[in-house]
Amino acid sequence: MDVAGSTALVTGGALRIGEAICRALADAGCNVVIHYDQSEERACGLAEVLKTEGVQAWTVQEHFAPDGDPAQLVDRAWNVSGRVNILINNASTFYTLPLLDSAAEDIRNELESNLVAPMLLSKRFAERLMHESDGASGELALGHVVNILDRRIAQNESGCIPYLVSKKGLAEFTRATALEWAPQIVVNGVAPGAILPPVMKMGAPSSSEPMGAVPLGRQCTPEDVADAVLHLLHSVTMTGQVLFIDGGQNLL
Repeated sequence: MDVAGSTALVTGGALRIGEAICRALADAGCNVVIHYDQSEERACGLAEVLKTEGVQAWTVQEHFAPDGDPAQLVDRAWNVSGRVNILINNASTFYTLPLLDSAAEDIRNELESNLVAPMLLSKRFAERLMHESDGASGELALGHVVNILDRRIAQNESGCIPYLVSKKGLAEFTRATALEWAPQIVVNGVAPGAILPPVMKMGAPSSSEPMGAVPLGRQCTPEDVADAVLHLLHSVTMTGQVLFIDGGQNLL
């Protein structure tokens, strides 16, 4: 797929990995709808920067609360941009808490942000693309979905079980929808390793989570993840695949 001239909705696009993805898409000539929750200033600032690179950029706000409707974010992105061809499910919530210390609200928040919201967003995205194409089964690659996962999906790890379960569920959703929606919608995933310290509940970076051993001896960057996203978008033969961008950590 040539992303130039297409439009991507990037959830959590104002910060960190999401920002790197937005910048990489813009560099490739793709228009970007930047979703944010609380980072309005960063989102608006990024949109202005991307516009100077010759693409269009918009911002949309949505909180993925258990009682919310994430699917409406797709409709709003469609309304501001005219059409969305690419959905990047990047926004997520991460708590480092033993399960016995996790409140019900914590568990629901992680499952909602990391699994339920991407499922509803992807469903609405696919509905709109297929409806606008009148269900023409012969038309290939109407759109692409890329789910940002985590290298933990290849293993089991204590201390973050709700997060782990949500990301493993999203990985299975990636494979299942890739089969169910082919050939119109291409669905893939990227599973980063330790890249940036997670932002915890109170907004303070965590310094207690060790990166762990990395076989290649090199910590990956947000730009590495963005490059992997672009690789998946450019491919015409990959669907239902997960690229691990973790220096080999998933092998341990």
